[in-house]
Amino acid sequence: MGVESVNSSALYFSASQAVSARQSKETDKKKKTSSAGKSIFHSNLEKQQAEFQLTQEGLPLEILEMSMDEAIVFLKDQVDIAGDALQQNPGLSQIDDYRKKLSSLMKYISRNNYEVLKIDRKYRGRPLIDKKTGKQSYYIQVNVINKKLEQLTYDIIYNHSKNINLLARIEEINGLIVDLLAS
Repeated sequence: MGVESVNSSALYFSASQAVSARQSKETDKKKKTSSAGKSIFHSNLEKQQAEFQLTQEGLPLEILEMSMDEAIVFLKDQVDIAGDALQQNPGLSQIDDYRKKLSSLMKYISRNNYEVLKIDRKYRGRPLIDKKTGKQSYYIQVNVINKKLEQLTYDIIYNHSKNINLLARIEEINGLIVDLLAS
């Protein structure tokens, strides 16, 4: 008949090769789309975690996308505005607003400008044990990361000393009221 014999093993291998090539392309597409989905999900998750952390610390959400310098300027301006409002009209709402703004600035600065290290104490290479507690003894070291930011903190405290003293007196009065009600 005029039909040539066909090598069945060659057909089998070429077909399986084509199927595996198609499967690898589909797998690559799935990896690309899933990695893109994962990266979007991951970035959204990180953003939500950062928002939650800011909320927990009492910091405004506006500083989330700002650089550290921009956030400090923003928070300092908020303190200045609240301080001016407190001086013009020293009411309870202005006092509370000023306290919140100042607290936010101080929290942000302490979170970003100071590094707290817990260092184990040793004597001749061995851990030093506290005789009272029986636990390993350590000491705390606080390092200032940015001297300019530390100076800014001192300047803010100096410039707002009248308002801070007012807050201290109000807290003292509140403490006396609590003591009076407790007795």
